[in-house]
Amino acid sequence: EFATVVAPLFVFPMILLGGLYANVGAIPAGARWINKVNPINYGFQAVSQAQWRDYGDIDGFPPVFATGRDVLAFFSLSQRSFESNLYRLLAVGLCLRTAVFVAVALTAGRR
Repeated sequence: EFATVVAPLFVFPMILLGGLYANVGAIPAGARWINKVNPINYGFQAVSQAQWRDYGDIDGFPPVFATGRDVLAFFSLSQRSFESNLYRLLAVGLCLRTAVFVAVALTAGRR
C-alpha cells in the first residue's frame, strides 16, 4: 500500500526527465543530476544510439535531419556507445534493486 503511494514520486520525474518527453539539453541544470541514476535515461539513449548512430542519409521533405547523428545531436543525446549505455543501465538497475532489497530487509526485520 505504501509503495503505490510513493512509487509515482520517483517514477514520474524519471519518465519526464529521461529524454522521452523532453529534450535532455532542455532540462534545468538543477535537475540534470537525476539522469545519473535514471535507468529510463540510459535505456532511451541506448535504444536511440542503436537506431540512429549508423543511420546514413535521411531522405524526406522537408529535410530536417541529414543523418542519424544529426538526430542524436538535436535531442542532446550523448555520444556514448550503445554498449556503454547498456552497461550503465545494468549498473544503475543493480544498484537500485540492491537498495530496495536492503530497505525491505531492514523494514521486515523490525516487524
